[in-house]
Amino acid sequence: MRRIQFFSTRDFASGHYLKELENRFTEIDKKESLDINDHIELYNAKLYLDHEMYLNTWDEKKRKEIKDKAENDWNNVKKAFLTTVNSESLFNLFEQLDFHYRNHFWEIIDQLKVYKAISNDALLKVLESKPKEIKNILKQPRIVTAFSTTIRDFLLTHPDCAELLLETEQSEDKNQKLNFPKSLTHGDKEKIICDYLDLEKPNLNFVSLIEFAKDSPELKLSNKTRLKAKRTHNKLSELFFNSNLATTQVYGIDISTVEEQEKEVLYRYEDNILKISYNYSFLKSLLDAEDLAMLFHDLFHFTDEQGLFTLISKESESSTLESIFMRSQNEYHISMAFRRKDMLSLYQIFLLQTLLEKEQRSFSKIIDKHLSKLSAVDHELKKLYFNLPSENLKDEEKIRIIAPSLESLLSQYQLYVNDGEIDFELLSISSKPISFSGLNSNVPTKYIYPNLDTEIGNLFHLFFSDQSMLHYIEPYEDKYDNFYLLLANENNIPFESFEEYMKPQINKLIEEGHLYIDNHNFLRIKNEIKLFVYYKLHENGVINYWHFPPQFRKELDILVHEGLCYTESTLFTKSEVTYLNYYLNKKEFTNGPDLRNKYLHGANIPNDESSNMDYLAYLRIVILCLLKIEDDLILIEEAKDTI
Repeated sequence: MRRIQFFSTRDFASGHYLKELENRFTEIDKKESLDINDHIELYNAKLYLDHEMYLNTWDEKKRKEIKDKAENDWNNVKKAFLTTVNSESLFNLFEQLDFHYRNHFWEIIDQLKVYKAISNDALLKVLESKPKEIKNILKQPRIVTAFSTTIRDFLLTHPDCAELLLETEQSEDKNQKLNFPKSLTHGDKEKIICDYLDLEKPNLNFVSLIEFAKDSPELKLSNKTRLKAKRTHNKLSELFFNSNLATTQVYGIDISTVEEQEKEVLYRYEDNILKISYNYSFLKSLLDAEDLAMLFHDLFHFTDEQGLFTLISKESESSTLESIFMRSQNEYHISMAFRRKDMLSLYQIFLLQTLLEKEQRSFSKIIDKHLSKLSAVDHELKKLYFNLPSENLKDEEKIRIIAPSLESLLSQYQLYVNDGEIDFELLSISSKPISFSGLNSNVPTKYIYPNLDTEIGNLFHLFFSDQSMLHYIEPYEDKYDNFYLLLANENNIPFESFEEYMKPQINKLIEEGHLYIDNHNFLRIKNEIKLFVYYKLHENGVINYWHFPPQFRKELDILVHEGLCYTESTLFTKSEVTYLNYYLNKKEFTNGPDLRNKYLHGANIPNDESSNMDYLAYLRIVILCLLKIEDDLILIEEAKDTI
């Protein structure tokens, strides 16, 4: 027998359970006496109706009849819990529970304050019998408060409870908040964490959460504990990769210049290694032109056609396996795709450096020429100044020069944006480090972001997620990654090709004006421009407004007016800000290189090889910022012509 169970308002099983509602009411009514699971099932039935979830076949009279029935049954459930749940009966009742009703058992006890009839010993007996049950109990705030000392003592003696603590405070996945007793101090929590690290085989995912934990009001860890987590992580990783359980996948990048190559750039994969070769004469001609945009936008694609950073981490580029791994909310997502882009971009800069050194030239001339190019927009921009360090210095010394120079450059541009002039005396008054998110754009209505709390979030799922399954039809099956790509690439798809369970969602998209069925019964996109705009919004999480033609901007204006999107006028997008913060500081993330603070505060470990890579990474950020400033100045001209 499959009992009624409420999960959420969005769960796919809701329709099935609603159909069973009346039958289950009838079956339970026939019983002479109800057990604990019957009572909890009636409570689950009530939850559906409390959330106003009904079958479409129910009219108003039917809805009221079923709702009244559920309310009456709920009164009986309350009586049963208030009269039967106490210290003597708790353990036996718990033992009778269907596994999937355990959470609701404690939920009802918390709601009706039945815990007042339960002793500390009675609760402890349940926990000692089923230690994992602590998770369900911690979901109930009043129970936790009532049994504060008992729960604290239990947590301290069960080191695996550290996983619950980390899930609540550090994990990115927060399905339901757990409540920890106020009597559990910061010292207690750190002891639980340390005891967990001392286990023979702690879970590597949770060890990573500890390693990258960020202090919060609820959890503060010492540097010793973080270091202990780092060393434990390294030890466990080594054991895993030396075992027979590990399957490794080697990937790499091979980058070179070839004189005889006909094509300007040649890409190929060999044994999981991306091999890129550039025509030497072509690459040298770009270096001779000393054009930063031609090198890093046109050739290396550090920015895309919208002027957006391509090197950022994107969820859409993560594999299914990578997406299921637990990670800290304070951790920048490092996917295989991100590592590959990151590594390739550093090698590309290194390649140019090598060619420049061969001819006794330096990057500074390319940057100087770029700044000169920017000054053509406005005479005031001739004042822009950036100090690139001498090639003769050690890499760590270069970073200590380039770090403040970058901040100065961005601050200079901000003075220009805000005041129309660059006043170095005014600039010298403030010594605060810049906030990337606080840097304004010269362009009005620069970025458009989707408001995912509105209906656009559901549209993104249906059209662009590989989990919506609307694209998985014969004969195409897994040819396309999502529903939008299927419709955009296949012109003649009969409506009958879709499974019956898909049609209600498709009919809703038709009612809302996104799709239509033509005279030949083919399913088609109604407004291709609008849906393409949705596609680009989903792809990058943002659109650079002025890079799109007027007819596309018109659709964006409508989305903003309807509240489905919102605008911001900043120099960097939100995802670009997180990328910069990941590399340069610990403002958002705990797993980043922290390049700015590491070198300016002398916290780097002397190592020529790592210092060289760090310098290349800093130089890459300088290049990205210069490209961003150039894009901002180009767009203001576009906006002026339109406004």
